[in-house]
Amino acid sequence: MRAKRRGAFASTVLLLASLALTLGACGKSDSDSSSPPSEAKPSGQVQAQDTSKSGESKTLRFGTASGYYPFTFQNDAGKLDGYDIQVAEAVAEKLGYKVEWTTAEFSGLFGLLDSGKIDAIVNEVRMTDERRKKYLFSRPYVYSGTIIVTKKGNDAVKDLASLKGRTVASHYGSAYAKFIEKYDTGKEITLKYYEERSALLKDVSLGRVDAYLTDKVGGPLEIEKTGLPLQVAGPPVDSFENGIPFADNEKNRDFLKRFDEALEQLRSEGVLTELSRKWLGTDVATPPAS
Repeated sequence: MRAKRRGAFASTVLLLASLALTLGACGKSDSDSSSPPSEAKPSGQVQAQDTSKSGESKTLRFGTASGYYPFTFQNDAGKLDGYDIQVAEAVAEKLGYKVEWTTAEFSGLFGLLDSGKIDAIVNEVRMTDERRKKYLFSRPYVYSGTIIVTKKGNDAVKDLASLKGRTVASHYGSAYAKFIEKYDTGKEITLKYYEERSALLKDVSLGRVDAYLTDKVGGPLEIEKTGLPLQVAGPPVDSFENGIPFADNEKNRDFLKRFDEALEQLRSEGVLTELSRKWLGTDVATPPAS
């Protein structure tokens, strides 16, 4: 009887020991197998060289609104495309990085950048004095200007002065809205804000809103692409440069030097000019003669 009890006790001890080893092994596997997922939801990846010297993946997380043809948009295959997209991807490839894209409304992109959910914004970002104070910008990859667009047949709007007493459409956080605010010291122009690009274009084409401001090169191409009854009203009203903004910190200051070097190599190799002519029909990548 005692022998049977000793045998049963020994079997129980062995069973408990085996169970403890199994649970211990499972716990180690769960903690070492993966890291927490990123909060930002990527819309896709473009592969470049995928490893650094340490063997860890190198990824640049870019944010874009994807509704600004021909700079950034979704093509017929549902993939991000356009001048801005291909410039950013070319720089990343030059540096040996993968690219992870996150799409959001333009008004939300700077919030994603401020919170660290993306590394930079690639979306026709105008390099204003206000933005330069807060963010680190790459060197310009677009040299362009601002035009006014109205409903086709609306010849009453010809310049900034003729916008007084009228309503101008813009996006939240847009540099064009800031431009109007700075110009309109007498508060005679009403700004109406939109989240979606398509809604803005439709309302102007229907005459619900009088005008909007846009890029002098991309604007006419966007009008042609949409087929909406819109027209350019007068000559450009100013000039500007676009760059890629990063959060202002020491790590990015060091990285931006390499980023700019790669960008300038692409410029000197003619790649930026080639991409510009492909998407815009002209060269916006070369600085204008002073």
